[in-house]
Amino acid sequence: MFRWLCILAASMPLFLVSCTQERETSAPAAPASTTSQTSTQVFQVKGVVIELDPDGKNVKIKHEEISGYMGAMTMLFEARPTNELSGLAAGDTVSFRMSVTDTDGWIDQIKKLSVAPVTNTLPMTGRFRAVRDVEPLNPGDLMPDYHFTNQLGQAVSLSQFRGQALAITFIFTRCPFPLFCPLMSRNFEEVQKKLLAQPTRQRIGTYLP
Repeated sequence: MFRWLCILAASMPLFLVSCTQERETSAPAAPASTTSQTSTQVFQVKGVVIELDPDGKNVKIKHEEISGYMGAMTMLFEARPTNELSGLAAGDTVSFRMSVTDTDGWIDQIKKLSVAPVTNTLPMTGRFRAVRDVEPLNPGDLMPDYHFTNQLGQAVSLSQFRGQALAITFIFTRCPFPLFCPLMSRNFEEVQKKLLAQPTRQRIGTYLP
């Protein structure tokens, strides 16, 4: 699967969302059923809970391949109703129903199939300092000079855009879930149209890392 990096020099904020493509796939999920009156596709899916959001509304699940829709991924889903997340923990294997429309998506009928195995966890306090692989940046920090290759095979560096407002996101071209990659693509398309309509056009490009 190709992963595209969309870079726009923009002067307005965007809501960024992301999803992670998994290399491994399991047995295909049950095929979708479509309700013609509402244009809603419904899929029966299995996966493993990775994380529960503190807001009590969303859960990150590493799900299996969804036959006829998308490959195995790790994604954040909104549960409707939210009380179906009660009693879940990271590591639990679950089944659920996923419903998607052209612009929305959610899960329900969440059932726990097996509980998370008990594992030895590293202590979080003590006479040591936890170190991240990559330290997160704070507002105002200088961006590292990352290097990419654009769709023309040309080398591109973030330093080329120094002094300009820059909006960056990573998307998967085969991610169809409406609240993730398609939403980002629509947002960037709307920004591109507005920038091109201005008297002084801004730099706009699409890059393949």
